[in-house]
Amino acid sequence: MTKILDFAAVCNRNGFSEWAHNLKYKLIQMRNYKNYHIWKDSKTLVKEVYALLSDLPSSEKFVLEAQIKRAVISIPSNIAEGVGRRTQKDFRNFLYISLGSSYEVDTLLELTVDLGFLKQTDVFHIQEKLIKIQKQISALISKVSYSINQN
Repeated sequence: MTKILDFAAVCNRNGFSEWAHNLKYKLIQMRNYKNYHIWKDSKTLVKEVYALLSDLPSSEKFVLEAQIKRAVISIPSNIAEGVGRRTQKDFRNFLYISLGSSYEVDTLLELTVDLGFLKQTDVFHIQEKLIKIQKQISALISKVSYSINQN
């Protein structure tokens, strides 16, 4: 990024000031998914869910466990993909997908308890984190929606 900004400065000195200004503006506008706390928190959640799932019986490895893993991975993945999209509407759609995946994870964890594979006390910590992430995603959806409506 600094090399690009240096390049923009050289362009500015050589008579390409408008172009250099536009380049700097575009770079500042670029979003980086790694700067989002939701992405960081949901990535941490993936690790915790994987650790929790190690307690599932081997008979569930390719059924319930695989579905939970796909759903929990979908949370940070869709946040990252949405950040990389061109429009705020696209970003919001991917946030909705991420939010839906978080509810799927919660439901699947409830099922592991109902089926006797995990204890509620083991799942409770993960569910608390899911609620926090769901609130964060919902707040960001509201913020992005407000931005969309302002344009």
